[in-house]
Amino acid sequence: MTLRTNIAGIAAAAAFASAAAPAVAARCTPARAGASVVSHPEPFRRAVEALVRSSAAEGKPWSCTGGVIELVDHEDGAKTLTILGEDGGAVSRTVISPDEIVPLGEALLAKPLPSPSTPEALVTARAPDVGPDRESPATVTPAPRLLFSALVSPRYAGSVDVLWLGSTAALAVPLGPWAAGVWTRYDAIAAAVGDGNASLRELCFGTSVSRSFALRPLELRASVVPSIAIVTWPGRETRVDGRIGAELRGVLPLTRWLRAAVAFDAELTPRELGVEKDVGGGTETTTVPENTGDDDGDDDDGVVISASSPLVVPPLVYPGYTLGLSIGLEVAFQ
Repeated sequence: MTLRTNIAGIAAAAAFASAAAPAVAARCTPARAGASVVSHPEPFRRAVEALVRSSAAEGKPWSCTGGVIELVDHEDGAKTLTILGEDGGAVSRTVISPDEIVPLGEALLAKPLPSPSTPEALVTARAPDVGPDRESPATVTPAPRLLFSALVSPRYAGSVDVLWLGSTAALAVPLGPWAAGVWTRYDAIAAAVGDGNASLRELCFGTSVSRSFALRPLELRASVVPSIAIVTWPGRETRVDGRIGAELRGVLPLTRWLRAAVAFDAELTPRELGVEKDVGGGTETTTVPENTGDDDGDDDDGVVISASSPLVVPPLVYPGYTLGLSIGLEVAFQ
């Protein structure tokens, strides 16, 4: 009885110690972006970043598999997505758009999940690994949360034959390949074309909805830009017009946060379309005071001025459309 009691006690103590010992935390190694990713347009970099984050979330077939994600261009504009495994193997697929990278990448990373009987499946908690040897879960540039652009905007105003030199400031919030924002433009420095009047000024406030397209090395954005324009003839009249416009912008990355931007836009003012130049504001007449000089009514230059002769003031005309070319910089806030 004594021997059996001792054996039973030793077995119970061993079982208790085994149950009380902390489980060894399994280490999750997500996939990481290779050096080739940073050279691609922003939508593709964002898609690779999303794939890296997906591989760091435990419990999926593609989780914690490690490996390197590479992205290489084809001559036809497509790209090759390649996963280099930790064992040295590689598997590739062709992608056309950034939207294909996450689902294809997950499929390439996927491995069978461990069965419930394996020790890895029994681990319910994982201690955070913040040691110096831990690899970063992502090496790609984070997607920007806000875009700010400042542009110089030469512009032609149709119907009034005026060239403006103005400035534009814009803010946009990226939402995947889409973006929404607001902008303002002030056109003040003017030059007349032909019979145009260079005194016209305008201040515009607008919104924008855009869709981006990756065309290496550029990012191309197509936008709809409705706006309100406050147009002023100094000393005479101010009018508020609604406009609808479209913009095509090319963006070229210079650094991680700074880009060069060139844009072409066109705006229409529905209220002014079809309005003839001689209908703008009617004509105004001003009676010239009576001549107080010589009795014959002649002035010093020999021109006869009649007291009943009116001076005709040209009618007020407003832009029916504008065309602009903008050049400037864009800042991406992470």
